[in-house]
Amino acid sequence: MRHEIERKRLRYMQAEVVKYDDGSEVLISYTTPVVEKTPQGQYIRLWGSWSSTTNKQVHTYCGHSFRKLPFRDGTYEDLTTEYKRMGYDLEGHKEWLTPAECEECAERYVRNLSCSIAGLYSTCYNKELKQIFKDNQHMKDLFNVMNMCARRKIIGNKPVNALVKMFDFDFKKVWESGLAEQYPELKY
Repeated sequence: MRHEIERKRLRYMQAEVVKYDDGSEVLISYTTPVVEKTPQGQYIRLWGSWSSTTNKQVHTYCGHSFRKLPFRDGTYEDLTTEYKRMGYDLEGHKEWLTPAECEECAERYVRNLSCSIAGLYSTCYNKELKQIFKDNQHMKDLFNVMNMCARRKIIGNKPVNALVKMFDFDFKKVWESGLAEQYPELKY
């Protein structure tokens, strides 16, 4: 049975490298063991899922792409299929989405902004919407207000934040109190 002899944080990341007395090492991302280095120097993938953060940590640790490392049984992840990540649809149900599907959902949401669904803004689209409108500060400000209302939390320091707080994070009230006048291109 192997015993831990040393534990070090991996640079400034949320990962640790645990060294054992048999010469093996394990990279732990947050609390999940993700990669093992055998005493012979071979890297073995331990975690069946994937995240960009974990990939960065693995690359920093051993210089390899996480998704291209073999599992313990010698198999590799099928890289021909597009990776899907967890997301939420507009009704709040969990579903797996590819990045392209996230973008499509976000575009559909923007098109539907003129209907009553606007009061049901989901925080999972915030990042994708900000990326779509990265050069349009006017729309980014609107999504920021929607995000604050959805999360019920003030973000940043802008004059509209007082309005959001005053109307107790109710987007419909914020919209009707003057925000709609700033967005005449959107009909509510």
